[in-house]
Formats: sequence, C-alpha cells, structure tokens
Amino acid sequence: MKHNYRIVKRNIVLRQLEQGDIEYLRQWRNNEENTKYLRKIGYITPEQQETWFHNYLKNDDEIVFAIVENKYLNRIVGSCSLYNFVDDQVEFGKILIGEPEAHGRGIGLEVTNAVVNFALNELNLNRVVLECYKNNIPAQKIYRRAGFVLTGEERDDGFDKAIFMNISK
Repeated sequence: MKHNYRIVKRNIVLRQLEQGDIEYLRQWRNNEENTKYLRKIGYITPEQQETWFHNYLKNDDEIVFAIVENKYLNRIVGSCSLYNFVDDQVEFGKILIGEPEAHGRGIGLEVTNAVVNFALNELNLNRVVLECYKNNIPAQKIYRRAGFVLTGEERDDGFDKAIFMNISK
C-alpha cells in the first residue's frame, strides 16, 4: 500500500518503502544469516523483487515501512510491516534488520515500540498480534520488552513451533 505515514523516534525513521530501497531488501532477504527465523522462500531475483514491490503497492492490506537509522548510519537498515487488518486488530511482523552494522543498536525494540504505538494510537486499533518461531529467542525478548504477551503456540511449517503474542490498548 502506498502511504504517507512517517514515524520518527530517537534513532530511527519509519517511512514508505521506495523503489530505491528494494534492492537492499532483496540482498538482505537472500542472506541466510538474516533470514534464519523468517519463512523460507528461496532465492529472490531482481525481477521477482520488482514484481513483489509493484504488487505490494496495490495491496490495501499491508503497510510496509523502511527502517532508516538516522543517528550513526544515516541509511536504510531494514523493514517491517503491518498486515492482515481484521476488524480492530492488525498483525505486526516481517521485521528484518538486514544491515549488519545496525545490529546491537536497539533498533528492533525501537521499531517494535514505534509501530505498536502507531497501530494502537494513530490507526486507532485495539490489538496488535504477531507470530514468531519459538526458537527465535532474540525476537521474543524484544516483543516481551515491548509489552507483548504469549497467547499460544502450535506446529508450523516443519521448521519449528510458532508462538503467538499480542498487545492490546
């Protein structure tokens, strides 16, 4: 979905994903170290990434944010999404801090807090839900610190169990 949302916090800016960003996303997504906790989709070609981007712009059920670190690196370092809008809730996820220099700077927690605040207070939704692989302990720590609570778990695609968490107003 093309949008004009812009969220500015301490060391990050969340903004519309732009055409010039998609090659970074493709490279990060093709790096196995970055995607060990993401759904497996195989190698992404430039043409596939271009097609995905144009389809995303037409999708009214997903807001993708480019994550820009603006204190030290001053460049795009990742992306995240809000998607599956149903009634008064939305799913948060697809978060990827792909730039290695951005790791360990607290960006994941900052992004999570900013997007949850945006969803609950700016979009006026009542609940944000997420799904995370059970073995993704770093992400779970971030989500818990942001206020998410565990709501359940089940078998996933054979990779591992998925856990479900949410946060409400």
